[in-house]
Amino acid sequence: PRACKGSSVVHDARPVACTALAPIRAAVPPASLSPETCRMENATLAAARLEAEANALGDREDVFVARKYSELGNAYMQMREYAKAEAAHLRAVRIREKTLGAKSLDSAETYTDLGSVYNATRQY
Repeated sequence: PRACKGSSVVHDARPVACTALAPIRAAVPPASLSPETCRMENATLAAARLEAEANALGDREDVFVARKYSELGNAYMQMREYAKAEAAHLRAVRIREKTLGAKSLDSAETYTDLGSVYNATRQY
């Protein structure tokens, strides 16, 4: 485990398939990682894990699956992959509206997350 510079976040050493970060890890000593690099690395690792979990759940439509898609959308937002974030949040909205109703707190949370995507992409 190592902590990022300027952060109390500690990365654990679980193996995750993330070939895009291999050059960064090899070229940059762990103690000198910037907060931005740490944020992107954390988001990329989270997205890879959440994508695998969502794919394993298949076409189920329950609150657990909706939460995974909401978390995945948030990870994509941190990575600034807005199209993927929008798709994940829309899937979470559809599931939550179907299972919990449009006026549930979980649905409202997802509407807020989806609004953040639209705000970031200036789709007002």
